[in-house]
Amino acid sequence: MGTTLARALLCLSFTCIGCASTGMIHGTVSTRPPTESSPSPEAHADPALVRGSVVDAVVYIEDLHSRVESGFNAAHGSSRLELKDQTLRPRILVVPVGTSVGFANHDSLFHNIFSVSPAKPFNLGRIGRGESKRVTFDKPGLINVYCSLHPNMAAYILVVPNHAFTRPDSLGRFVLPTLPKGHYVVNVWHPDFPAIRREVTISRGVRPELLVKLGS
Repeated sequence: MGTTLARALLCLSFTCIGCASTGMIHGTVSTRPPTESSPSPEAHADPALVRGSVVDAVVYIEDLHSRVESGFNAAHGSSRLELKDQTLRPRILVVPVGTSVGFANHDSLFHNIFSVSPAKPFNLGRIGRGESKRVTFDKPGLINVYCSLHPNMAAYILVVPNHAFTRPDSLGRFVLPTLPKGHYVVNVWHPDFPAIRREVTISRGVRPELLVKLGS
């Protein structure tokens, strides 16, 4: 899942930190700028999409038991995309499956927001100034969002399967929510690089650490 612009290299290490941090998966994501020779399917719409910023990454757990998922805050994450100054903000929106996302137009111009992504194709029709429409994303997947009236407008909605996800800070550091001991699959997604999928085991006295390098 995700746009592929360059090969990805992942180093995965496990470090024993102590029992107090058991249940937390942490790590660091780093990137190299995508090469000009690696075109993006979205590049024709907006060259600014090719950025390679580490803060654009998303780290999430692929699958959780329903009892674990029920313990997370259902309000986690944003549920709104703003249409302002002929841009979609934020460029990357991450929401758990089942979230209803609003599309609010703050411009004096009409916008027509749509997606042909298999996970959730939709067409909202014309949205005037001050108007808002909503779409419920009921299946995990990547949604590429565009405006049929303004080809430069583009954004991503990544619908993740549960609430166990996070975004790196400006230094690439991340910490996933505390999880019970067990075996998990961690996904690292970035709009400008191939997605990464790795298996991680949380056990007593071990704090799994992921060191992810994208675009090497």
